[in-house]
Amino acid sequence: MTKRLALFALLFLSAGSVCADQFAPEVSTDPIGAPFFRHLAYDFGLDIRDVVKLERHGFGRGETVTLVLVAKATGTSFKEFAKRRLKDQVPLKDLAAGAKLDYPTLLKNVRAIKEGIEAKGDENLPPPVFEPTPTPEPRRARRGKKGESPSPLPSPAASPSLTPMPTPPPSPVVPAP
Repeated sequence: MTKRLALFALLFLSAGSVCADQFAPEVSTDPIGAPFFRHLAYDFGLDIRDVVKLERHGFGRGETVTLVLVAKATGTSFKEFAKRRLKDQVPLKDLAAGAKLDYPTLLKNVRAIKEGIEAKGDENLPPPVFEPTPTPEPRRARRGKKGESPSPLPSPAASPSLTPMPTPPPSPVVPAP
């Protein structure tokens, strides 16, 4: 019975350690954003983290450039136009009309900017921006329940008058006949 219990405890503890290793946070050392979006953010003075969010939501290159140009023309944040595009599914043509922009001219500008950024490729990339490193939360000090007093036993470091007990000498090992 004790062998089975020991075997079960060993299996349970080893499975727990494997599971704990699987869910350890991974820290990426790659800069965020594809080269196109890094160039776009740098050229227009945008935060790369916001541009990468558009990429993650499935916005294409031309669509992102269009949103940036409409936002620059109106003086508002491109995030506002992205929210409208995602939630209300407003067509780009309507966003351009709301900004009083000629849509065919806007598309020509978008294509020119897109081709210019794509021509840059991976060369002369702007300075990289990295994901923030997750910091572990500090451990909280354990507090006892209300009304609970500290342990009645003093700690060994608190009382120098206590001396440790001597360890008994090892027993001689007698070989089995």
